[in-house]
Amino acid sequence: MQDNVYLHKILRVIARLMSVIGIAYIVAAIVIFFMPGAYRIYAFDIQRFFSALIPFALRGSFVYALPFGGGLRGDFILYGIALKLLGKFLRKAADKY
Repeated sequence: MQDNVYLHKILRVIARLMSVIGIAYIVAAIVIFFMPGAYRIYAFDIQRFFSALIPFALRGSFVYALPFGGGLRGDFILYGIALKLLGKFLRKAADKY
C-alpha cells in the first residue's frame, strides 16, 4: 500500500511539471508572435532556450513567417499541447493508484 502512495505522488509531480512546461511553450509561442520590433532581439534568446528542449525531429517544423515580421512557432505550440495532454493523462493515471 505504501508503494502506491509514492507512485501516486511521483506521477502527480511529473504530470504537474509536464503541464507547466507545456503552458510555458504555448506562452513562449504567443510572446514571440506578438513581440514588437524593438524587442525582437530578446525573441532569439527565448527561441534558442525553448528550441534546445524540443526533440530534433520536431524542431523548426511548422514555423511560419509573418508579414509584419516575427513568426509563428508551430513547433512550440504542438509541443506545448502534447506536453499538456500527457500531463493530463498522467494525472488521470495517478488518480487510479
